[in-house]
Amino acid sequence: MSLKDENERLLVQVRVAGFHDEEYARRDSLLGILDERIPDNLIVLVTKAYQAEYRGDRRQAEALWRRILEVNPNFAHAYNTLGYAAAMRGSYDEAVGLLQKYTYLAPDVANAHDSLGEILTFTGQYEEAEQEFRKALELQSDFYASLVNLARIYIALGRVEKGLEIMRKTGESLEGSDVELRYLYLATQTYISYWMPAELEQVARRFIQLYPDEGYSASLRIFLTTFNGEFETAKALADSLVTSWHKERFPRLTEPAKSVYESFADRFAALIASYEGRPEAAAAAWEQAVNHAAPLAPHELIAYRVPYAWTLAELGRNLDALVQAQEVLQTNPRVISALVIQAQTLLALNELEKAAKALEVLEKALAVADPDYPPVGQTKALKKKLASRMGS
Repeated sequence: MSLKDENERLLVQVRVAGFHDEEYARRDSLLGILDERIPDNLIVLVTKAYQAEYRGDRRQAEALWRRILEVNPNFAHAYNTLGYAAAMRGSYDEAVGLLQKYTYLAPDVANAHDSLGEILTFTGQYEEAEQEFRKALELQSDFYASLVNLARIYIALGRVEKGLEIMRKTGESLEGSDVELRYLYLATQTYISYWMPAELEQVARRFIQLYPDEGYSASLRIFLTTFNGEFETAKALADSLVTSWHKERFPRLTEPAKSVYESFADRFAALIASYEGRPEAAAAAWEQAVNHAAPLAPHELIAYRVPYAWTLAELGRNLDALVQAQEVLQTNPRVISALVIQAQTLLALNELEKAAKALEVLEKALAVADPDYPPVGQTKALKKKLASRMGS
């Protein structure tokens, strides 16, 4: 049935255009008309908010979501989005409060509990987060995002076997489904964050096999060629990908968003240099990556600071490595890799009392870890070295 009201017709066209990347210009034109006529219409406001997010303009997006709540205080999804926006500013307590409002408004929606749980993980509140993920799974047993997030908690705690078992079962259950792409993306991001190359390679190959033309496949190919020692190929792939970003994405992005994309390129350079056995070059690339990634949230920067700290420690730049590790621990005091670096570098700097305290914290963080989890062995070796130093 045709819509007689012109504004209603335009709203439908804006919604339809939003499903097709090639129709951005048309959608922008339609949205401009509607924004003048009915600026407080929820579809108009939500579309503008999503546009701002796509451009990387977090400030405008957040302002628009707040305006949406002024129009409709019970628009539950706005609390979800604003919660993540607060987390991206590093305002984690505010983020938790907003997500609690989301769970209050939508107690029977699995995503509400999943989102709250994810925010809690950013600052190491793993037990509280686990409760939320389990609530989500009680509501929807096949909610794969919560399954992946639950696995991430176990991996973060050093219970790697249990985490990987959840990932394996989740992946098997989603094979051939219409959400397998999203699962594989989350899986690769998990293995990159916790730097698990063997697991990353397996799911990356699956992603590329199923979705060879997806833009993300280009990034994964860089990892795979690097792992295989095909460094010149990896560099060529990285250069090609970065060139395409500059040409296709940068025109629509804000300057902070462009900077974040530059940090991705720096990460590729750091990865390749590290596998080539050039730690000085890797450290320089990681430094650039951290600088370019400054617009990111503190919890997002952990994936940059930890490998940078390890590289610095490898070069004997212990004080610099310690600074990076402690930056991580200010956000999440339970990041085991950062705790290991902190203890190791304090010992190397002959700060024996501080090293002893750091090892106590580290042992507590490893309380439920698998016996063969590498940091467990590293901690024992550091304790032995400390005892020898203090004894002498």
